[in-house]
Amino acid sequence: MVGCTGNPARPQALVLALPGDGTPVVSSPLSPAVRSAAARALPEPVGEGVVDAIGIGDLTYAALPAEPVVTVEVRQNTTRHATAVVVRFR
Repeated sequence: MVGCTGNPARPQALVLALPGDGTPVVSSPLSPAVRSAAARALPEPVGEGVVDAIGIGDLTYAALPAEPVVTVEVRQNTTRHATAVVVRFR
């Protein structure tokens, strides 16, 4: 995980580095349960970054430190615009 959008205490979406792809992607909006888990699991942000979100354009996000590594389980939907849905934190 690279970062999050919105307030880190209640993130709206996550910025992810998916295996096999070096380009960060923005997840779909988080469900209430995942948002609650994110608030507990995310470390303090260390700065900001910008990612190109499909259909939105440039999006500023709170960048997370490289350590500790935060891992999430993602379901990738393959529709017209591929989406990454965060299922849970690991």
